[in-house]
Amino acid sequence: MVGARHYVRQLDDAGAEQITGCFQNDMVATSHPQAGTYWLLPVDGADDTTTAAVNAAAQRLGYADQSKGPTARGSSDHEAFYERGIPAGNFSWRGGESPSRLEPLSTPPRTRSPRTSARNASASPSN
Repeated sequence: MVGARHYVRQLDDAGAEQITGCFQNDMVATSHPQAGTYWLLPVDGADDTTTAAVNAAAQRLGYADQSKGPTARGSSDHEAFYERGIPAGNFSWRGGESPSRLEPLSTPPRTRSPRTSARNASASPSN
């Protein structure tokens, strides 16, 4: 989140206006068994250009029954873009009951390739 905040802070208005949206893919290659729902998570829960594009891709690719949202959720890199007025969403595989259902170690201290699922990575409509 520090890098996203730094990037957005250094944008001038013309640079910010050139950004159509921030598509922040998170948890897209998880192998966590409960992560069977692809969540569309803008900060405010409102549909915007990012969530509409990902939802349309899910419809086209046959993943509509596995997608939920838009649902309000911040706490990730997309928040800095949203605060600047740039459409932004976090898109990730999580538990179906709630987007707060993450892996026990959702952000491990280092990359651990056994936790990566090719199925979920290739099935993320926003990739």
